[in-house]
Amino acid sequence: MNEHKLSDAKRRNNKKYDDLNMSQIGIKAKKEEIEKCKDYAQKLEITPSKFALKSMLYCINNNITFDKEEK
Repeated sequence: MNEHKLSDAKRRNNKKYDDLNMSQIGIKAKKEEIEKCKDYAQKLEITPSKFALKSMLYCINNNITFDKEEK
């Protein structure tokens, strides 16, 4: 098995880039809703995180709003 290992310098550079340019958000939702999203993302062959990000950006770019009050 040919494992790809990053050099220490590359690993430090990646961390520095991430620290400067990346961030995270999180949600709390019902387990059934999370599983539904995970299953759908898997069907699309993307990670749940990528599915969430792409979905949010799609809504922003297409001015999709959710006018109903959250329950």
